[in-house]
Amino acid sequence: MKWKQRNAEPLDPNLIQEYQLSPIAAKLFSLRGINTAEKLDFWFNSSEEDLADPSLMHDLDKAVERINQAIDRGEKITIYGDYDADGITSTAIMVETLSILGADIHYFIPNRFKEGYGPNLDNYKKIVADGTKLIITVDNGVTGVDEVAYAKTEGVDTIITDHHTFQEKVPDSYALVHCNYPGQTYPFDDYCGAGVAYTLCRKLMEDPLPELLDLVMIGTIGDMVKVSGEGHIIVKRGLEIFNHTDRPGLRALVKNAGLKLGNLDETDIGFNISPRLNATGRLDNASLAVELLLADDEFEAKELADKIEELNNKRREFTQEVYESCLNQVKINNWQRSNTLVLYDSNFHEGVLGLVANKIATTLHKPTLVLTKNDQGDVKGSGRSGKNFNLFNALNPLKNLFTKFGGHDFACGLSMTEDKIPELREKLESGFHVEQESAEEYDFELNLKDLSLDTLEQINQVGPFGTDNPKPVFSVSNFQIKNFIRMGQEKNHIRFNAVKEDGSL
Repeated sequence: MKWKQRNAEPLDPNLIQEYQLSPIAAKLFSLRGINTAEKLDFWFNSSEEDLADPSLMHDLDKAVERINQAIDRGEKITIYGDYDADGITSTAIMVETLSILGADIHYFIPNRFKEGYGPNLDNYKKIVADGTKLIITVDNGVTGVDEVAYAKTEGVDTIITDHHTFQEKVPDSYALVHCNYPGQTYPFDDYCGAGVAYTLCRKLMEDPLPELLDLVMIGTIGDMVKVSGEGHIIVKRGLEIFNHTDRPGLRALVKNAGLKLGNLDETDIGFNISPRLNATGRLDNASLAVELLLADDEFEAKELADKIEELNNKRREFTQEVYESCLNQVKINNWQRSNTLVLYDSNFHEGVLGLVANKIATTLHKPTLVLTKNDQGDVKGSGRSGKNFNLFNALNPLKNLFTKFGGHDFACGLSMTEDKIPELREKLESGFHVEQESAEEYDFELNLKDLSLDTLEQINQVGPFGTDNPKPVFSVSNFQIKNFIRMGQEKNHIRFNAVKEDGSL
């Protein structure tokens, strides 16, 4: 692995003094381009009051007008969500807000195994037949050309709120609210689905709605969108509100995760809270998680959280099983030297394909697709890649091989027939090219003599960390290793002291 040190001009000493920055924090801020009084002030002092005018987002005012019309007329509104943490929180945000406004509000989360991700014509037909007059999508919708067209012929309007990549055809919806719509003037372009839904709700309520930021923050971290710009406000303020949340569902979830409210950070959300919400959609129906977030009774919340905990434990087991099977496929087929991986087994559990693809891509440093076959005979899969390979762009020209396809730059989902797998494997491999030199970046050499618990406080001043504000990586060189021991049931973890001069880690 190649390592490259980040470089930047040092911060102005006057700024260091004004903001009382330690040498470590000052260096980290400079390396992230947060190097002016305006930027530092935003980092430390910005709040939801500083978010841009929602009306700048494409079609947002048009969407608000139609929603208010539906509420006034008593029309049935259905939120069409998604089964991951972002889709779950997006759904809860919209349902909670529209309930306050007195709407006749309902929600629908597709089943991963029966209906798959995103718009589905049969689902739209059921929703329309059930009397819905307005469909609002959250965290999906931009691929729903046929579904939106059908609803329109039945006199049902669709408002799409989404953040996923546009494809050739765009649905003819009543309104299309999207954080990255070409030519719009909204200044932040990397919200998750929950962020877009929250922006719409801010306008509906004419209020910054801080009470929703805990949910928006979970969606933001779960979907790995930017935590810079407005994303910084969402995650920073969302964590503050989360740590004092009165939501019975979140409190029960935190307790079952073995955590305590008060000082939870983005890592706790990313590794303990989001996976539990995701587990519902991976193994069951994600409506269970929406119910949890909307629960206002502690007993009900505990029952729901306990069910989710059981699902999360099963999710861990399935993930490990599929991961080990994938590694075995690579070994048996001598794919260690391949640039890309397409791994298939009809017995893989569909709910953990994305998790395993990410784990394989991270471990073996190769763009990876993991596929399985569902009960209907369709092959479904998830793909992940590193920052040096745009997986979406690589697969988009191969769309003729798929019955369904969508995603982001480095993550995707697809459906196809089994006979097309060899062609997909061959074309993905032959079309592989590194788009940029792959090198991991580190910040600077850490002096072990100065290391203390206070060092962590200094580092955390530059957080919360995530996409576009990477967690710091430090170099320690020319040290001695002492007290080296192997740990864990399989002795596959290690612990040691790194000792240099008068300091140790």
